[in-house]
Amino acid sequence: MEIDKLRYENKTTWDNVFQAWLKREGTKKNWQQLAKEKGWQSWQEWREAWVNNFAAQEREWLRYTISDPIQTVPRFRVGPTQSWQNNFPETERNKHTFATLVERVPYERNGNIRSILENFPEPTEFIGVYLPDKSIVIIEGHHRATALAVAAKQRKDISFTQLPTVALTIFKENEEQLLEAMLKRGSTKEPPK
Repeated sequence: MEIDKLRYENKTTWDNVFQAWLKREGTKKNWQQLAKEKGWQSWQEWREAWVNNFAAQEREWLRYTISDPIQTVPRFRVGPTQSWQNNFPETERNKHTFATLVERVPYERNGNIRSILENFPEPTEFIGVYLPDKSIVIIEGHHRATALAVAAKQRKDISFTQLPTVALTIFKENEEQLLEAMLKRGSTKEPPK
């Protein structure tokens, strides 16, 4: 399937996407600790429960190269995570792009974002969903996407030795409500009552 500003590479499997995510994030102590703080036994249990909200393992996955990351990634929408969506009024959640996010919140001062800007991790892959309105919502990769949005805002160039990729699954009509449910549910083990 052709998607504007992305170059199709191949079909992949959820297992391949998840294993790459595990290598990027799941091996880091701070992420393992966060999973435990949220009530999970492990990073893997936490993240598997998160993507079970939209049956990631049962979906078809496609990998694309992002040819112009500084121009393209800021147009991706912020995913349904409470910590990121809390930057917007409740009526505006699950609607905004990373470009809008960095206009509203001074992320250029954030230490994690500055670190990514100074040394963008390569290779890197985002995980997202492609919606019927042709927008892409990021499920994983918020810090990196925010860093690229800050770079675009500041007109800062980032040299890539390897262009980022995005693993996408395609949502059908009316599946966008899954994003709303994910946001409401959150990622703690015990859901809000």
